[in-house]
Amino acid sequence: MKQIISLAFILFIMFYSIEINSAASRPHQLADEEKLSDFYQLVNQIKNGYGPKEYKKEKLGLDVDVLADEYVQKIKNAKNNGEFYSLIIKFVAEFQDGHFSAWMPTTYIAYLPFSVSLIQDKALIEKVDRKELPKDIFPFDRGDELVSMNDKPVQKIIDELLPYIATGNPRATRTGAANALTLRPGRTFPVPSGDVKVTVKSRDNSRMYAIKLQWKHKGEQFDENILAAVKAIKVLLSSDISETLTSSPTEFSIFDIDMKDSYSCNPHTRIAIPKDATILMEEPFTAYYYPTAKGNVGYVRIPHYYPPDDDKDGQLDFEKWFEHYKWALDRMEKETIGLIIDQDHNCGGSVTYLENIAALFMTGEFEPQHFQFRASKQQVLEFKSWLDEFDSKYYVEYDEIFEIYKLVEDSFYKGLYLTPMTSFHGSRKLEGLGVYTKPVIILIDYFAGSGGDAFPAMMQGLGRAKLLGTTTMGLGGNVIQMPPLFYSQLGTRMTQSLFFRPDGTPVENRGAEPDIPYEITIEDFVNGFADYQKFYTDELLKLID
Repeated sequence: MKQIISLAFILFIMFYSIEINSAASRPHQLADEEKLSDFYQLVNQIKNGYGPKEYKKEKLGLDVDVLADEYVQKIKNAKNNGEFYSLIIKFVAEFQDGHFSAWMPTTYIAYLPFSVSLIQDKALIEKVDRKELPKDIFPFDRGDELVSMNDKPVQKIIDELLPYIATGNPRATRTGAANALTLRPGRTFPVPSGDVKVTVKSRDNSRMYAIKLQWKHKGEQFDENILAAVKAIKVLLSSDISETLTSSPTEFSIFDIDMKDSYSCNPHTRIAIPKDATILMEEPFTAYYYPTAKGNVGYVRIPHYYPPDDDKDGQLDFEKWFEHYKWALDRMEKETIGLIIDQDHNCGGSVTYLENIAALFMTGEFEPQHFQFRASKQQVLEFKSWLDEFDSKYYVEYDEIFEIYKLVEDSFYKGLYLTPMTSFHGSRKLEGLGVYTKPVIILIDYFAGSGGDAFPAMMQGLGRAKLLGTTTMGLGGNVIQMPPLFYSQLGTRMTQSLFFRPDGTPVENRGAEPDIPYEITIEDFVNGFADYQKFYTDELLKLID
């Protein structure tokens, strides 16, 4: 995401260099015709390239033309660039598609020095930056509840933030809005400034404080016309705290909260490892097994399906991570009677990679991930360019791509919007490796999406695993980066296809659904997820003969 923001930033600076040189520091205010030109550029991209367009109309009643008409007058009435940017983001969010997004050309971010997570519909404190908020200033910790901000209940604030974001799952969308209570990236949200009074209640209801903080900022504004200033943090209105804390330079980073401290994409477990566990590895992901009355149970964390690119082309780490999983599962096959795969908050990645991971659990041939591709001229040319990269036609991959190319080309000439169902392997089936053959339960939640939808849906549909938790996010297709909108330079990415569960059900807005429902509780959140661990262990043991 930071790379995308950087690209938008560079393009923005290139585009506006003339205005900056000629008009000193005065930002360029987009004219109505410029705003409408950008808007219709986006609308036409949707009408001609958005894979789930017809699906959204059929399932959600979302008509692109009708929706566009509703936004035209709003865009004309936008008072400044920031309002226009927000309208574009809200327009895209109407599609309820976490793969389809727009973002402002800015690096500007507002934050408070603590993060929250939505658990059982309560905004609970997750992390506190103690350099910014020492215990004597902010006597709250994980599990205490953020009740209000400037005397406005947090649930109402969440409602106000919802229009800026969307996923395929309303619960995931609401959770994302709750995360934004204390973290407002300017690429998505209007950036607040000044004082904010936060009211926090202790988990045991014995303490409630109203504490005045100051929104802090990172990055730079561009032309949103939103004023902000970094001032001292002030603490007041509490029953036993009266001192003032002056802010000073800090190592606190907004991206630390967004990535390192977040469980999304994180290879480390949030579930307390049993004291009697045998740990196989903690890097590059967590794997261990622990004893039960029936025998050892294994645990493997799968945080995503995109191994980091350390050797410039991704191939080395792709193979390295895969070999780590293969080695861990080979040990599990020898040492365990069943396996827990923790895929909570999995943020997706490569289709090929997740198919390879699935092969570790399969014996014999199995069906790959199935798609319907956009039957467009651009898609025909893209598959043709892939064919042209081969030095010889005598490759399995060449035959696969050639088959898809002909299917897309034929569908295009027939005037179809999407191709018939196929895969990135054409009609070829995949070969299982049979590394792990014991019973498997996969942990899923509504913050797992894309590949985090596809892998559990595939394992469930092919009869290889039971799913436990809540329905996943419902992000159902591959994604392409679109050119920035011409005048505003807003960045966009768009879903280009639909993908399906093995039973032919679209994943879009549906996700993977649990065989065994489980809701994360406040007790789980504050006690190392001990009840969660006991529940899924007991459910796995029921599958053992």
